[in-house]
Amino acid sequence: MKPQPVISSRALLQSAKAGSADAVGHLLETCRTYLVLIAKEELDRALRAKLGGSDLVQETFVIAQHDFARFHGQSPEDLRAWLRGILLNKLQEVRRKYKRGKRQVAREVPLDGMKSAARQVREHSTKANSPSRQAAATEEAERISLALSSLSVDYQRVIQLRNWKRLSFDEIGRQMSRSAGAARALWVRALEQLAKALEPRHG
Repeated sequence: MKPQPVISSRALLQSAKAGSADAVGHLLETCRTYLVLIAKEELDRALRAKLGGSDLVQETFVIAQHDFARFHGQSPEDLRAWLRGILLNKLQEVRRKYKRGKRQVAREVPLDGMKSAARQVREHSTKANSPSRQAAATEEAERISLALSSLSVDYQRVIQLRNWKRLSFDEIGRQMSRSAGAARALWVRALEQLAKALEPRHG
């Protein structure tokens, strides 16, 4: 059985703009890792008890699929910028709802209204440790590691300091002899380059 050919992001974009729903779905998936990194960075600590980065990205994809006809960009970079805007708008909506609720996240009933927080954590851990999930997670980690290794030293370092070590931009700036603003700008550029490195290539 022949392996499926790898389709580039630009080819997927052309098919998606031509009206292929399948191409839209595949195209969005090429942006998932990039958007998850953005979501985890932007999501407030208090809101993480309500919504995970992957959940926010999934909601972004739902909106993007529905509104794809409104996307007028011509490149994968344009698409990532469009999706990032949708994600940040969705996050603002979640923040507004949270503030209107005037309740502490810690007091809220779990989403299913039945399970204790401890039990949810145990069940999540069990599911996360299933062989199929472990294999998928390992494959994704290897893919990110390979893409990361192709970036410049500064890009690799700023992503590691921010996304792995969770340092503030002030601290990153001190370690990299930059201002906090320059460190954040470097991180944004690094994520964009990582997203490019993760794009599927022609086989």
